[in-house]
Amino acid sequence: MEWVLFEKEKAKKIDRLLERYGRIQRKRAWHKRSRTGKLK
Repeated sequence: MEWVLFEKEKAKKIDRLLERYGRIQRKRAWHKRSRTGKLK
């Protein structure tokens, strides 16, 4: 049963990393969009 807990913890960490990465990607995309908007 211990490995199940370990897998759950690993999944939580991965979820957090993906969430953080997703936020960074969204921010970058938003900045690009705002820049192109200003140029137009």
